[in-house]
Amino acid sequence: MKICFVADAKSIHVHRWAEFMHHKGHEIHVITTRDGDVPGAEVYHIRAPLSNSKLRYITSIPKTKWLIKQIAPDILHGHYVASFGTMAAHTGYTPLILSAWGSDVFQFGLRSGLHKRWVAANFRKAVAITTTSQHMRDTLIHEFGVDPAKIHTFSWGIGSVFFEEFSKDELDTFRRDHNIPDGRTYILSPRHLAPIYGNDIIIDAFGMLSGCFPDIHLLLMNGSDDKHYKAKMLRRVAELGIENRVTFMPRLPSDRDVAMLFTLSPVFVSIPESDQRAITILEGMACGSLPILGDLEPYHEVVEEGVNGFYVHQRDSAGLAATLNYVLSELPAASESIRTRNRAYCETHERWEDCAEKMHELYYQVAGVKVSHSPVITIPSM
Repeated sequence: MKICFVADAKSIHVHRWAEFMHHKGHEIHVITTRDGDVPGAEVYHIRAPLSNSKLRYITSIPKTKWLIKQIAPDILHGHYVASFGTMAAHTGYTPLILSAWGSDVFQFGLRSGLHKRWVAANFRKAVAITTTSQHMRDTLIHEFGVDPAKIHTFSWGIGSVFFEEFSKDELDTFRRDHNIPDGRTYILSPRHLAPIYGNDIIIDAFGMLSGCFPDIHLLLMNGSDDKHYKAKMLRRVAELGIENRVTFMPRLPSDRDVAMLFTLSPVFVSIPESDQRAITILEGMACGSLPILGDLEPYHEVVEEGVNGFYVHQRDSAGLAATLNYVLSELPAASESIRTRNRAYCETHERWEDCAEKMHELYYQVAGVKVSHSPVITIPSM
């Protein structure tokens, strides 16, 4: 089967999907506006007008349409509905699958009536839509008028490397290679450095604790092209006088690196403004890192307050500091049972191979489906 992704060529998730389908014997193509190679795939980079604007996804549609006509895939799969999904949907090609990632729906799609109509129009052009949480599924139905029969909800799963046990030598080598100081208790912020992920709140909360816990060290993932926001976070760290207590990590090139980072960190914090059932959360849980999460509905599908993790309000740095204080000072004796519970859950329900096979089966289900026109779906009143 010939499969064409319209997606971010730098995304580790896209790399996983492409590599998995390639190993299944399929011919993989990726159309993208971002530079990057994708394992097992032929990559087409579109140099769009207005390349630094969100409008680049619209201006890229004619070239995307031309490329898809040349490729003639059996499946067209758009990842991230508001951007690459727009490029895929407006080519008119079918069968089209769209995957909702989270902020494309919760942040972009619900921003205004115009944004909602934009995303709803993309959904109408798909024969199938994938989500990773029940909450996202309900949102698509009630906010965007999506036909429930189109929606397929399953986890994306996590790779086997997140269940590995790393030796002390391996972890020490990783730490030295990334200039992480030795002998500290690491608190990890594993999400990208971007406003949606509340890095400012995490930094402020860490600053409140740094005097009480002299051995703690904050690890902030970068992974973002927002240089302005990174500069702002660097200034905030300097203002708090904690430069030698914070490491800004580079974009890690492999799942193995991410797994080692989680393994080094007994605690991780994820407090985005919105999200669905994020793979990052599951990866941390599988590695035995204790989750402190923003109080978002999709997270409650896998984490119960006080049982296998903790919740905080996303914009409350004092509340986050208090929870971190509790976890670091009061919880060590109970933390091992939490880690064992989380790892067992992930091993049973979240293995990548099992979850990826569900997408593979979906491809075969829709490969023969052709839609001559978009179904008429009434958009709910704003």
